[in-house]
Amino acid sequence: FAATLSLGATAAQAQSQISGAVNADNQFAVVVSYAGSNATTVVNTGGTGYSWGTTKRFTIPVQDRMIPRCQVDIITWGDGAVREGMAGVLKGNQNTIFTGGPGFRAKDTGITRSSTLSSATINTIINMPITGPANPVNITPVVGGQWGTVNYQSGDFGNGVVPNGHQWIKPQGAGRTSKNYFVFRAPCAKLVKPVPVKKGMTFGIRNPYPNQINGTIHVGCGDKDGVNCDAIRGDTLCTTPKPILCINPLRLPKPASTVESGRWDKWSGGIIGTTKPMPAPSTLAAANQACTDEFGSGWRVAHFHDGYAGRSGWAFSAYGNVGTQDKRFWTHIDDQPNGVCW
Repeated sequence: FAATLSLGATAAQAQSQISGAVNADNQFAVVVSYAGSNATTVVNTGGTGYSWGTTKRFTIPVQDRMIPRCQVDIITWGDGAVREGMAGVLKGNQNTIFTGGPGFRAKDTGITRSSTLSSATINTIINMPITGPANPVNITPVVGGQWGTVNYQSGDFGNGVVPNGHQWIKPQGAGRTSKNYFVFRAPCAKLVKPVPVKKGMTFGIRNPYPNQINGTIHVGCGDKDGVNCDAIRGDTLCTTPKPILCINPLRLPKPASTVESGRWDKWSGGIIGTTKPMPAPSTLAAANQACTDEFGSGWRVAHFHDGYAGRSGWAFSAYGNVGTQDKRFWTHIDDQPNGVCW
């Protein structure tokens, strides 16, 4: 393996997800923010005719690289006539936190509620520090429990069971009634963790496509549309359905009209074809078996180094053709373990 590697297009950022379910007396907003940036509102029940007996469910996408800078704030406000509180749960791929158990921090903001929760007020609240450990130290259960029946389901919680300790809460020191905004905060890092993203290398169709004289086709790392592979780290998420590039390495002589453009672009001596699109197999044996299932004995997944000399790479020509369902194909490389999905 040698030569300068030309990387392909940057893949989409890996993303995790937080799900939640919340009740509040009387209104609430769920916002997500990142250090140094304004908040994005996920849910805002103000002015929507929301009734506190309704459980609102939502999802929050979080870019994995931003998890350390991310926080979720649930801002609540009441009518000042009866005790206010919040009941809810947040769930990620790492942890579930709920009101009545550890995880939330809470604060009476001291800001008098308004008829409308403005973006300026939201951004003031998300930048307020909340000191002290997570509840129940700085959170008080609302005496008397929940107001009526609250519609929570086992699927709202990580273990599939509504915990006995789930209850309404309010910030410690808050009175029986309040005309202020309360905020309940959880850092995203307590809920989600990045999921390792595994990628595999693909080849594409190169010019000439196909060779009209001799029935061969030209494939390689860089394709005729300008897309390149990443043979070291992989270029395509392993979960992406792609055809497997298969070859029967027969060591057939090179046609006179097939041009080898240099050391890194050789005649393979084989016949190639592609399978139907599929997520990348988890083992090399499974990738080879997919080729055998499609074409029969003697076929295997094509290799980065399938030039006729055995160690050339980056591109090669062969008899055969490729399917038309995709322009890129799963391909094996035997000396770059992080470049393949298997």
